[in-house]
Amino acid sequence: MDNLRLLIYTHTFAPNIGGVETYTRFLAEGLAQRGVDVTVATRTPKRDFEDDRQPYAILRLSSHRELKAALQTQDVVHVAGAAIVPMWLSHRRGIPFVVEHHNYQVICPNGLLLRYPQVVACDGRYQKRDLSACWRCLNVESSPSLSLVRLLAMPLRRWLSAKAAANVGVTRHVSNRVSMPNSRTIYHGLPKPAPCLKSVANTGVGITFGYIGRLVAEKGLASLLEAAGKLAAEGLAFKLKIIGDGPLRPALSARAVQLGLEDKIVWTGVVQPEKIEEESRDIDVLILPSIWEETAGLVAIEQMLRGRAVIAAAIGGLAEIVGVAALTFPQGDVVALAQVMRRCCDDPAHTAAISAAGRVRAESEFKVERMVDEHLALYRTLLANATS
Repeated sequence: MDNLRLLIYTHTFAPNIGGVETYTRFLAEGLAQRGVDVTVATRTPKRDFEDDRQPYAILRLSSHRELKAALQTQDVVHVAGAAIVPMWLSHRRGIPFVVEHHNYQVICPNGLLLRYPQVVACDGRYQKRDLSACWRCLNVESSPSLSLVRLLAMPLRRWLSAKAAANVGVTRHVSNRVSMPNSRTIYHGLPKPAPCLKSVANTGVGITFGYIGRLVAEKGLASLLEAAGKLAAEGLAFKLKIIGDGPLRPALSARAVQLGLEDKIVWTGVVQPEKIEEESRDIDVLILPSIWEETAGLVAIEQMLRGRAVIAAAIGGLAEIVGVAALTFPQGDVVALAQVMRRCCDDPAHTAAISAAGRVRAESEFKVERMVDEHLALYRTLLANATS
C-alpha cells in the first residue's frame, strides 16, 4: 500500500487563506512525503499559486466531469467538508471516502450553528425540525431560491455522510455534535514554528492584545471592543492590534471611536500568511472571542506553539483545543472578558505562565506528523477493509 492513491477534495484551497486551506496543504504535503500519490481537487482558481512546485498534484476543477474522471484512478477519497458531489460520485463508484467535518454542514443549513439575524449560537433548530426558523435564518444572507436549495440539500448531505467509510471530526466536540456513523476524531496539526521573541513584560506602554482572523459577526469582535472600552475607561495601559479584514470593519471602526479607543487600537487590514508572524510580533496575548461553536481554532494552535498566551471564549471545539492552558471566559460575556484582560495587565507573571502552559500543550497535542500519520493509518485501514 505504499503507492496508495488518494484524492483530497476541498472546495477552497490555496491561494485562498483560511483554516481549511491550511490543514489540507499540510496534510497533502505530509502524505506526499510518506510516498502517497496525492491529488488535491479544488474549485479555487490558481491565480499566483505555484501549483507545479508542490509535492502533490493539484487539479483545478472547472466541471464535475473532471472530478468524475479523476476519481476513477483513486483508492481513497478524502472530502474536506461534507460536499455533496464528491461524496455522491465516490459512493456511486464504490470508492471508500472519508468526510472531514470542519464545520456543521450535516446538522445546520448554514454550516455554522449560528442564528441570523440575531447572530447568536443556535440551539440546533434543524435537528429539532424547526425548518421555518432555518428558512428565516438562511434568508438573511441568501436569496429565497438559494435558501431553498440549501435547505433541500440537507437530507442528501446527511445520507451521503452516513455512507462514508469514516467521518472525522477535527475535535471531539465536532464528532459529538455531528454524530455521524463510523466517527472518530483527528486533531489538526501544525509544524513547530519559531517562538515569538517578545515576552510579557511592562515596558511603559502596557500589554499588547491581539486578534488574528476575519472581521465577521461570528468571531465576536464586538464583545472584544466593548471589553477593551471598559479597560480604557479605567485608565489601563494597553494596545489592541486587529490583524485581518472583513465586512464588519467599518462598523467596528466606528464603534471603536465611540468607545474612545482611537489611540489604543491598530487595524492592519489584510495580511498575507507569510507576513502574519512579522505583523504579530508585538502581540503579547491573543484573544479569540468567538460567539459561534468554533470547530477547532488553528490560530489558537499556532499562537500557543509560538508561546503566546491565549484568551478564548469557552465554546465549542475552541474550548477543547485550548483546554486549561489558556485563559477563558463565557462566550459573549463582555464583563468576564474585560476581567480576564485586566488580569493580564495586572499580573504579567501569571500571563507568562499561561504562555508556557499553552506551548507545552500545543507541542504535545497538535504535531503535524501525528495528524498525517493518523490520517494515513485510517486510509490504509479503509483500503484494506475494502479489498478484503
